[in-house]
Amino acid sequence: MQLKEFTADDYETCAQWWSGHGWEPVPAVVLPKLGMMVVDDEAPICAAWLYMDNSVGVSMLEWLVTNRPGNQDAGGIHVGPGEGNELRRDAHDLPSAFTCSNV
Repeated sequence: MQLKEFTADDYETCAQWWSGHGWEPVPAVVLPKLGMMVVDDEAPICAAWLYMDNSVGVSMLEWLVTNRPGNQDAGGIHVGPGEGNELRRDAHDLPSAFTCSNV
């Protein structure tokens, strides 16, 4: 598995995933610039976006979505430390990231 940076070209894929879960797609204008997708065997399998605050060393990982429709179990998705370094670099080495998602 690898991380890839989310681009505007990926939005329709994520919108289809959100719809497949019965959610309204998140409007592209509210997604932060730092979005990442996990890619397995050349196909994206999930995505998330990192909201950062400039006053504290904490960020929120939000809008997590997978390519599994409905309530199918996506199983565990593990991103190793090497892949995580890219996200931490883009997040300015924030010490903590939290999420409040139901995926």
